[in-house]
Amino acid sequence: MPPGIFIHYLEHGDDVLNRNRNEWFDTLPMRKHRHTSARLGYGVHVIEGPHRWGVFKITMAVVICDVVLSILYSVLYDDVQGGTGIGALVIACYTAFLGGWIFWRSGT
Repeated sequence: MPPGIFIHYLEHGDDVLNRNRNEWFDTLPMRKHRHTSARLGYGVHVIEGPHRWGVFKITMAVVICDVVLSILYSVLYDDVQGGTGIGALVIACYTAFLGGWIFWRSGT
């Protein structure tokens, strides 16, 4: 919705009838009580970007699994350097994937 139309509906509400009303009006939030002031009526808060808490949880899960994998490899094959290399590879691949995904979502 263009900002001008949104502000127009925000200021005038139900009282204005025009041809754009049917297209946009149903998507706007409505006040429950008409006597409330514009300051106390309602608001629209838009948060853009990936869900930070979800990305954090996935990152922590990848790091924990990576540490467990590195330790298991090092113990089973008696190769600390190989286990550390596998751990570094997993973290590097995850970081590259996450960076590419965020870049792709930004639309640039």
